[in-house]
Amino acid sequence: MQSTHLARTKLWIVAFAIVYWLLSLLTVEYLHRSYLRDYLAEQQQWFSQKLSLIRANIEAKVNADILLADSLATILSFNPDVPYSKWNLLAGQLADKGEYIRSISIAPNDVVALVYPLAGNESVMGLDFRETPAQMPAVLEARMSRQITLDGPISLIQGGIGLIARAPVFADPPTNTQYWGVCSIVIDLDRLINSIRDAELTDGMTLGIRTLQYPNTRGPVFVGQNGDFDNARAVAQVHLLGANWEIALAEPVELRSWGATNAVRLIGYGVALFLFLSFLMVSNAYRMARQVSLQDVLTGLPNRRFAMLLLNKLIQTPNGRFTVVNVDLNYFKQVNDNFGHAAGDAMLKAVAKRMQSVLRNSDMVARLGGDEFLLILPRLTASADISQVLMKVRHAACEQPLHMADITLNISISMGAARYPEDGQDITELLHVADKAMYEDKQRIKGER
Repeated sequence: MQSTHLARTKLWIVAFAIVYWLLSLLTVEYLHRSYLRDYLAEQQQWFSQKLSLIRANIEAKVNADILLADSLATILSFNPDVPYSKWNLLAGQLADKGEYIRSISIAPNDVVALVYPLAGNESVMGLDFRETPAQMPAVLEARMSRQITLDGPISLIQGGIGLIARAPVFADPPTNTQYWGVCSIVIDLDRLINSIRDAELTDGMTLGIRTLQYPNTRGPVFVGQNGDFDNARAVAQVHLLGANWEIALAEPVELRSWGATNAVRLIGYGVALFLFLSFLMVSNAYRMARQVSLQDVLTGLPNRRFAMLLLNKLIQTPNGRFTVVNVDLNYFKQVNDNFGHAAGDAMLKAVAKRMQSVLRNSDMVARLGGDEFLLILPRLTASADISQVLMKVRHAACEQPLHMADITLNISISMGAARYPEDGQDITELLHVADKAMYEDKQRIKGER
């Protein structure tokens, strides 16, 4: 019966552990997904805001420099024959207003006549756009549309990569039918992009830029790599005077914080483990306290209190039938007096173990105190069956002497049985009958000596 109770307790603990961890798994994973969704949405918003700021900076800085080309074209429309001395002064003032202007030039009849600054741009002087296939389409587009165009990124004649804002000049404003030529402002693309990277990008973030043509034709990537668009955390369009770009802000996946994305799991499973261990500690403390209150410390058997609880339960069971057997060790006092309490304790433990070994799993052996034991045998009331059990118990307990160091102790027990409900209707009456039968057996054994 003890083993059945222990097995049932273990089963309940295992069942609780399975249900607890299943619920913990469902709860933590639900919270993790909710947190991750919010976290990713927050990250997406942050990247979108960051990219919006970059887009605004590009539009503001590039368009500001492009508008200077329009200003120059307006001046030339009213005064196309600018003297060289005034040209340098005018171009210098415009260059000072532009943040990323590399050079300014004018090309009457599409042939470069003046360039500022001349130093470093000597190769541009006399450039005939009509004989330069890489640049002529943009010049022609500006002339035909009568609007500013943005050419590039393009390999410059003077070396390097740049953007060229081209504004057409007409000698008959505002009708604009007499084409005079074109003025160009070269924007230093590398310096522009580096300034944005230094100001806006953090470690691990990359910026990609490519041209965008109407309606959805995407040109080659001229800043960054194609992978920046494949791994983009945010994408936006840049609207410039004369051109449209598409920009992407990317961050390699491996640089994202594992701890940040799994924070809920770390905390959730940590709390779940703490609560589970706390439950085990509390339940173990309760089990130990219950064990102390219901178990005999010396033999490990159920004690008197446990036996009374079980008897009450059996009596309250409808149609319950059982037998109790009162067992007492004979000559136990002499063993304690002659060989010490250690010998007496060893005899008690040996008798307890031997009786348990021959009983059914549903039967129970309890120690009531001193040298007195109680056997509880559920569903066993037939006289022949009871006699057979008593014989097996006596044989198991007494046949082999107890050997201890240099002493040998013979074991003798007295037993008395009482059946429920035949021999008693309550526990007190039942135990009284069993106790009386046990003393009769004890007298018989003493008489045989």
